Amino acid sequence: MKPAYVTTCLLVLFMRQATAQLINKGILFVGPNTTLTTHETLINDLSLINQGTLHLRGDVLNNAFITSSEGDWILDGSAAQTLMGASITVRNLTFANAASSPAIRIQTPLTVTGTAFFNRGIVRTDATRRLILAPNAQTANVSALSHVVGPVQKFGAEPFTFPVGNGAAYRPARLEPRNGQPTDAFTVEYVESVPPAGSLAPCLRAISGQEYWQINRDRGNVPIRVGLAYAASATTDPTKLRVVHLRGDQWEPLTCEANGGLVDGLVFSNSTLPIAGAFTLGSAVDPLLVQPIPFSAQLSDQLTHCAWRTGPEGEASHFVVERSPDLREWTEISRVTARGNYSTYELTDAHPLAGTSYYRLKQVDNKGVGEAYHPVTVVNDDAAPAIQILANPTDGRHIWVYTRNLANPAFQLMHLNGQSAPLQISQQGAYYQLVPRQSLSAGLYLLQVTDGSFGSTERLLVH
Repeated sequence: MKPAYVTTCLLVLFMRQATAQLINKGILFVGPNTTLTTHETLINDLSLINQGTLHLRGDVLNNAFITSSEGDWILDGSAAQTLMGASITVRNLTFANAASSPAIRIQTPLTVTGTAFFNRGIVRTDATRRLILAPNAQTANVSALSHVVGPVQKFGAEPFTFPVGNGAAYRPARLEPRNGQPTDAFTVEYVESVPPAGSLAPCLRAISGQEYWQINRDRGNVPIRVGLAYAASATTDPTKLRVVHLRGDQWEPLTCEANGGLVDGLVFSNSTLPIAGAFTLGSAVDPLLVQPIPFSAQLSDQLTHCAWRTGPEGEASHFVVERSPDLREWTEISRVTARGNYSTYELTDAHPLAGTSYYRLKQVDNKGVGEAYHPVTVVNDDAAPAIQILANPTDGRHIWVYTRNLANPAFQLMHLNGQSAPLQISQQGAYYQLVPRQSLSAGLYLLQVTDGSFGSTERLLVH
């Protein structure tokens, strides 16, 4: 079969007449300085070799082979676009979709070897179908209007800022390898959720209660310097911010003494270490303020009982208890004057929210400077089904799960690449013991629990 060479003249005539799908069942070659435009779905059933520009305004279904390692793509549909099928390689890729979030869904491994331009539109990926940046690949124009929600993978030895966020805010992470290799690879995902549970290192006052970055080391063991996005409006003293890492069951700063500087809205670690896992921002101990406080909120008889106990209170003025339905909007429900060192405090919320809500404690000093501690979760619905992983993080040998109002739950443990980990399951009342049939390596896993119409996916960290 002869290759089909697409020229500019043929393109203009073709696209003026085309109204349906573009289906390639042969060998389609788009030469240099040539643009092929389609407003509908592009379906490739054999071979598409692009050395020019593919201007795509519909979906892409690759059933065979597509390479644009010497060509460019522009995705600027007015409706949401989906890329699916077999893997795709592109030199330069421009996201310019005007649809509401997510504007573009990547449902196949998509590799960029040149530059990914984020001009417009939110891009969504998942654990096995990622946006992949090859060695020396770059990004441009990333913003709150255009970034990736989901994991992004980067190969190479050069420093790189991962274009991740939550669909409304751009929350990048930057990794700077030391003496890296082109084969080194990291995957980063921004997670807008309460960070995994863990105690705090003695030199930390608190950590973020609403976000973290999952940084996975896919290849290599090179030390890295880490930079995480921070909001200037969320802190009165950025110099006290630290990049912190969950090591085992404790959150630890990469260095206690100081951070590594504030550059372009990022807080950097003050050291390079060969580590990976969950990262977030924390604040260093200020000797004038109260030390980290154990805070609890528990539901009983339709009332939420909050309690905490302090150590040395220093110049603490008062405490504020806040409540939120979504970890975004917080409402003050009570404030208590500081009583002095080693005091115990209790208060009751007589009107808790229905369903799931969150409580957090904020302490304020005599200068009016306040800082919130890690929030806790309260569920006010005894009839609702629910699950809870006990002892998370875990060593991976025994996983205990508490269930409520589930008759016959089914459990599936998965690696982030989608591969299942076989389990041996035993039940003791509402508690289930899950024993992996094969040893689990350290890292992040997904535990899916289903029972009829109920379904929940929880993150499980193995150390």
